Amino acid sequence: MKTQKTIKKEILQKRINKLSERGFAKKLIKNFTDNKFPFGEIEADGTIRTCHISGSKKFSKNLDYTSDFRIILNKLGLLYEFGNDAPKGGLTGNYFKILTKIR
Repeated sequence: MKTQKTIKKEILQKRINKLSERGFAKKLIKNFTDNKFPFGEIEADGTIRTCHISGSKKFSKNLDYTSDFRIILNKLGLLYEFGNDAPKGGLTGNYFKILTKIR
């Protein structure tokens, strides 16, 4: 398990501004900093789900943003815990938990 670290809000904002000039990251970061997540919600215990199911019956599909979100967290320099709590290890069980404290 990775140790917890702290980061100043100003430093994180500079990194976000630099990274948010690019396509997918722009929408993701804007919503993430407003404490909203475009692909689901941040749960009460702080876990973020990056995969969900869209559609119904035979037209359903998994929308998986796990690798994109992991790249963005790494570029921002944030520590995180990644896991899967699905009973059979399916995509919709993927979650992230941010370990870095922002001061």
